[in-house]
Amino acid sequence: MKKTNRNLVVGVVILAVLAGFWFAVGQTTQEKKSSNAVPDSLWQSFSWQDVQELTIRRTLFKKIDNTWKVEKDNIFFPITLGAIDQIENFFADSQLKGKVAQTTVKHTQLEVTAIQGIHVTASTSSKKVVDVIVGKSGIDFSSCYIRKSDEDTVYLATPNCKFTFDKNEWHNLNIMPVVNNLQIEKISIEQEGAFRELLKQGETVEWKEGDIDLDAEKVKNLMSAITGTQAANILLSSEETADAFTTPKATIQLDIKDHDSITIIVGTEASGSEYYIQNPTKNEYVYTVSKTRVDDQWLIPIDELKKD
Repeated sequence: MKKTNRNLVVGVVILAVLAGFWFAVGQTTQEKKSSNAVPDSLWQSFSWQDVQELTIRRTLFKKIDNTWKVEKDNIFFPITLGAIDQIENFFADSQLKGKVAQTTVKHTQLEVTAIQGIHVTASTSSKKVVDVIVGKSGIDFSSCYIRKSDEDTVYLATPNCKFTFDKNEWHNLNIMPVVNNLQIEKISIEQEGAFRELLKQGETVEWKEGDIDLDAEKVKNLMSAITGTQAANILLSSEETADAFTTPKATIQLDIKDHDSITIIVGTEASGSEYYIQNPTKNEYVYTVSKTRVDDQWLIPIDELKKD
């Protein structure tokens, strides 16, 4: 009887030990799962339509009259085409794929330090809804490393936010809207009192200036140089810049099939290496373009355009 009781006690002790062991294991596993849990997002739920301001690094973006603009020297200018759509799409579509680091040890390697990373914030009229540090691209270049600015944990996110937020230029430096060069039917150039007219010959790719046959490929390059130019800088029109167009160096007009014509005015020198440029349909702004581009690629003499 005593032996039976002793065995029973031993059995109870063993069961208790095993129960404690499995409880500890379960707790550890649960804690591990909890520590590896990935949140749905690193920002509060918000409607993009409510966002009024963005900051990317130290650049400020603001919605003014329902149009996004970017600040420079305390003045707000048009933003480069498609940039805001990319940002909106990232906030809407991004997914966190897993934790990469939970301390600062790998911050430098992943480029998510306050110095290396891209600090991004978004705010509504009442509160900040996004505050993150964007790091380098993932190894497959379809993802990126990201963390909350006030937390050490780093996540791998898709799509690649590095491509979305790491831009050298946010200002829209397009002097004119996108043009299909195949639709251009006439190029008129008035330069220092002389007037030139390049005419497309019907539906062909042939061009003439007066009675002179032009090299179609050279005219194609001329059109691409004009329509594809991005300005070096954008400024707000002022009395100073207005003087630059009192006596223009040249005026270029593109007549486009089934569209309004586009006029570009080349003003005086903005510096030793640039001209002031203005599109009359956007006369609140003035652009600068390199003299080399204008002189060597826009205002090409007829001898350099005619057929060999």
